[in-house]
Amino acid sequence: MIAWVFFKSPDIHFAVSYISSMFGDAHVELGDTLHYKQFLTIDFVLLFCLAVVGASGISQDIIRRYEDNRFMQRAYSLLTPISYAGSLVLLVICSMIITRQGYNPFIYFQF
Repeated sequence: MIAWVFFKSPDIHFAVSYISSMFGDAHVELGDTLHYKQFLTIDFVLLFCLAVVGASGISQDIIRRYEDNRFMQRAYSLLTPISYAGSLVLLVICSMIITRQGYNPFIYFQF
C-alpha cells in the first residue's frame, strides 16, 4: 500500500504527506483529492449491493431448500444458462462503465 503512494503521487512531498496521513497525522491537508463522494455514486452502490447478494450464497441456500421439488429442478436447469448469460451481460455493462469514465483507477494504465 505504501509503494502505491509513490507511484500515484505527483511529487515526493505529496507522497510523504499522504503516507503520514495514513498513519494518523490528521492535520495534513491533501486538498480536493480525497473526497468519498466521487466514489460513492449510484452505479457503484447498486453494483456493490448486487455483488454482496451474489457472493453471500443466498441463492444457493434457496436452491438447496427446494432441490427435491421437481418444479424447482426444472427451473434450476433453465436458470443456469440464463445466469451465465446474465453474468456475461454484467461483464459487458461493467466494461462499458469503466471505459465511459475519463478517470481510470488502474495504476498500470497510467504509465
